[in-house]
Amino acid sequence: MLVLVLAAQNWISIQNMRRIGALKVLLFFAQTSFWTYSIVQADPYSQDWYSGQIDLNHTKLSSSSVSDDVARGVMKHEIGHAFGLDHNNSNQYSIMCQMEFGRQVQSVQAVDNTALNGLYP
Repeated sequence: MLVLVLAAQNWISIQNMRRIGALKVLLFFAQTSFWTYSIVQADPYSQDWYSGQIDLNHTKLSSSSVSDDVARGVMKHEIGHAFGLDHNNSNQYSIMCQMEFGRQVQSVQAVDNTALNGLYP
C-alpha cells in the first residue's frame, strides 16, 4: 500500500486533473482498464468512460529482480493512464514510456505534467 501512496504522491504537482484482459496482466507488470456508466469495458481512445481499474501483477512486481523504485514507476505509469495519458514511447524520459521501449525514469517528468495539463486546460 505504501508503494501505491508514494506513486500517487508523485502526481500531486499536476494543476488540473481530469481523464485490456487477465492474460495480459500475467505477462506484464500491470494494465489499466476503463468502463462505461453501464459497466461495459470501454476503449478509452474512442469512447467516453466512467471509471478505470488498475490491475497489478503482484507476482512480477514483488519479484526480487524488481526494485521498489521500478514497482513505483509501474504504478505511476498506470496512474497516468487513469488520468487519460497514452503511451509516450518516443521519449524514454517520460513516465508514460513503456519499460520494453527503454524507459529511463521511474518518476513523473515535466513532459508528463505538460501532457496532462494539455488534456485539461
